[in-house]
Amino acid sequence: EAQLSRALSTSSDWCLRHSKEAAAKGQLEQEASALQMKMTELSAQLHLVEEKSRTEREELRDQLLQLSAENASIKLDNQRLRSELTSSEEKFRGFHAEARHLKSSILKYENLVEKYKKK
Repeated sequence: EAQLSRALSTSSDWCLRHSKEAAAKGQLEQEASALQMKMTELSAQLHLVEEKSRTEREELRDQLLQLSAENASIKLDNQRLRSELTSSEEKFRGFHAEARHLKSSILKYENLVEKYKKK
């Protein structure tokens, strides 16, 4: 009878332990399922962020290429304008020298006219 009592007690202990372990296992399975769902959600978010980042990089690259092309065009235009400015300055100096020469000639002719008038 004592042996039967111990066997029943041990059996009862094992049943209680099994119930606790089953509850703990159920809890762990729920946590694992929740973590799996969270991981799936985070993977989807990561994919969206990566796609958005890729799109933004492509847009920035296109903008950079466009701005680089504009910059090269502006540099060429600037170089052309500087060349034209240098050429215009040289022409201006030439015209200015010619104007001084003509003014000097006019003064000489005016002086000659005055001399002839006095004679």
